[in-house]
Amino acid sequence: MVMKKTVIVLLGILVSIAGIANPQAFAQPKATFKFINNSGIPNDKVFLWVISGKASHTGNTYLDSSTWTLQTKTSPVTSMTFSLGDLESTDGIQFNAPAIDSGRIYFSYQSDFDALTFDCVEGEPACTSNDHLIYDKIEICTYTDNMNINTTNVDFWSIPFTFGVTDKNPPNSYVTYGWQTDIPDIRDTIFSQFSNVPDMATQTCSNSVIYRENLVQTSGGTTWRVVAPDKVGTEWGDHLGYFSAFWNDYIINKCWVPNREFEFTDENAQTYYGSVDGAGEVLTVTGTAFATYSRPAWETYPSPWPDPNLNANYGHVLFGGTGEFAAGASAPVICRAILRGVMDTDGTVWNNPDYYYQGDNSPDSPVLHYGKILHQYGIDHKVYAISYDDDHSPAIYFNEGEIITITLLPFAGGGAVTPTPPGTTPVPPVTTPTPPGTTPVPPVTTPTPPGTTPVPPVTTPTPPGTTPVPPVTTPTPRIPPWITDFNGDGTSDIAIFRGSSGLWAIRKITRVYFGGTTDVPVPGDYNGDGTTEIGIFRATSGLWAIRSNTRAYFGSGSDLPEPGDYDGDGTAGIGIFRSASGLWAIRGVTRIYFGGSADSPAPGYYYGDTRKDIGIFRESSGLWAIRDVTRVYFGSTGDDTVPGDYNGDGAWDCGIFLSSSGLWAIRDVTRQYFGSSSDSPVPGNYEGTGKDDIGIFRESSGLWDIQGITRVYYGGTGDMPVTR
Repeated sequence: MVMKKTVIVLLGILVSIAGIANPQAFAQPKATFKFINNSGIPNDKVFLWVISGKASHTGNTYLDSSTWTLQTKTSPVTSMTFSLGDLESTDGIQFNAPAIDSGRIYFSYQSDFDALTFDCVEGEPACTSNDHLIYDKIEICTYTDNMNINTTNVDFWSIPFTFGVTDKNPPNSYVTYGWQTDIPDIRDTIFSQFSNVPDMATQTCSNSVIYRENLVQTSGGTTWRVVAPDKVGTEWGDHLGYFSAFWNDYIINKCWVPNREFEFTDENAQTYYGSVDGAGEVLTVTGTAFATYSRPAWETYPSPWPDPNLNANYGHVLFGGTGEFAAGASAPVICRAILRGVMDTDGTVWNNPDYYYQGDNSPDSPVLHYGKILHQYGIDHKVYAISYDDDHSPAIYFNEGEIITITLLPFAGGGAVTPTPPGTTPVPPVTTPTPPGTTPVPPVTTPTPPGTTPVPPVTTPTPPGTTPVPPVTTPTPRIPPWITDFNGDGTSDIAIFRGSSGLWAIRKITRVYFGGTTDVPVPGDYNGDGTTEIGIFRATSGLWAIRSNTRAYFGSGSDLPEPGDYDGDGTAGIGIFRSASGLWAIRGVTRIYFGGSADSPAPGYYYGDTRKDIGIFRESSGLWAIRDVTRVYFGSTGDDTVPGDYNGDGAWDCGIFLSSSGLWAIRDVTRQYFGSSSDSPVPGNYEGTGKDDIGIFRESSGLWDIQGITRVYYGGTGDMPVTR
């Protein structure tokens, strides 16, 4: 793997060098590091510690901010640090770096590094459960012609940031690595993903719950960081052993299968051929390069578990540390395939991201959640998560004299702002959200009354005695305002939300991760651009998070999210229905009481205009009450409501789906049978004709059956269709 030797150095498998003979020899500036602080943490509360690797050419040194030269490390650590506030000047927040080999830029929030207990002269922070400080690091090299900067999530992750510089390699473009900038609560989102990793109670070593335990937290709910699996120390007890044997059953039962033969390629399209011996113990690889690999799994779990960083520790071997897999052209390819859960598949898909991390968390189908989650949220999904889990260079190489820009992203979530380390001053978050559990009272506006007569266009009368010739036009199908159209082509898209991972899968369009287990999907056109935005409602806090759009707190745990265009302005608005009181609260539009505890919300476009109408369905009596529009009885107990425009007249019709029989009854339109008791109704405008089509989603198999249009398989058990 590219950077392999550097990785080993940076992980600390080094011999100690006390310092360098002449630090001044390396004093000439080589590059400029410029900081943009969007974190919300004051500049004087963001601390930097810039150091050089002990075994490097520039020795066991630190960057002295008074002379901007490397000096031999000293104690205490605060004598070696400086803040962003110290760097403020008319040129911005920046410093010029001399030649630094195998260097690191550590940066912390709120408190200097004296909040940690470690040997600052011979060691570095250990990212253990006792390190109650918000800090992270970036690896740099400004020495000779190998100048580069890279991420370090092979160790841990804590703070969202990006870094960018002009790449010295063709086409010499400006490259940015780091974390996606369109997720306002990315830190909270990532930690939430780890908190919601599923577990299988009957498992031991392949139980995914161990990834939840890698979150460094305090009893007060503060999340400091998530630690990489192979960096877990002895304080986790058997936890390290569980990681060591995490792929044990998968490797034995599906990969090193006796007499298995297969073909695979690496990221450069080099072909290899693999064959396993009759005992299922040795894999021989031929083709581009010859190599043999013993099966990295135990027949019987050792006791005690091997120490980390040893050849006998299979977890560490697969992560990219030692043993037979530490060298050879095919070694990282095989390790990546194991970590991504694709080694048991046809080798043609080993480099296809659609197949990565798709296990079911069972003993012989485990999922590397650390790599999976971090890659979800990296820019272009490129993040240096684990050595062998990446097939791209984690570094950007640059020329001498370049300016490297490090942007600290908005800091929120994870409970990390409070409590603060002892003796420090708490720093408030960037924004003050509405307290969870309360509903903001928006201003009440009066919507345009139904029945308003539109003003006809002015026309030129036809002269007497002539026959008017009507213009030849091709009618354009009306695009309903209620469809979920993620690409703006005027048709409903087949799509699912997988709460267990936060996956939104939009067929033939995109796959993104946004939200988690406790979230309710609330897709809608929140910016009025004609396409549907991905969004979630988190009832526990009242959070509405609309991807790349907005983040607001509105509602509480007992509320049902009911977004829609309630004022006819062409954009979906945030709204909730509180059944206990019948409250409808539409943010920025209105706040009224309509319905009660026995009612289900059934808002829609019943009047035929572009304004969504408030409505309820009372199952006990079959009552449909649509405010200011109609009041009818249709349906009864046990019916699912499926209102929509099934005849293309532009107005919604009351409709029910009776799953026990598959009955679709659309008032004054149709009555037919389609589907069964295991199906969920998914009506939508799938052909772009302007009217809704009848359709079902069968969760057990992932079947989407749209009547008279298509029948495809997309999704599966645990997935929620998002078509309305």
